[in-house]
Amino acid sequence: MNPNKLRRSKRMPFRKRVKFGPKSPDHIGHTMNFSRFGIQIESSKVYAPGTPLVIEILDRLSFSDSNSSQITFIGKVIWATRGISNTSTMGVEFLTQCKDIENEYEKICY
Repeated sequence: MNPNKLRRSKRMPFRKRVKFGPKSPDHIGHTMNFSRFGIQIESSKVYAPGTPLVIEILDRLSFSDSNSSQITFIGKVIWATRGISNTSTMGVEFLTQCKDIENEYEKICY
């Protein structure tokens, strides 16, 4: 995906606990923000661009959401930066459609 496509969609603050990893969600982090096309993750572990990830959002999306608190989707790392401390960030493009995230984006933006 063209990284500019990720920027065409408004980024919204979005702080939730996540687990992620290439084959299974083995690492823990937090989301920073999200858009229609992807999500930014902050963690002590980041992967190289191009790496596919299984991602689980562990917190409910909103207080009105009474469904299960876990949402799982597949993404691909688009960019990653290593911080000087123990925290780094990466941008992840959504590869699978996730209706829960799309609905949350619609509620926030419109």
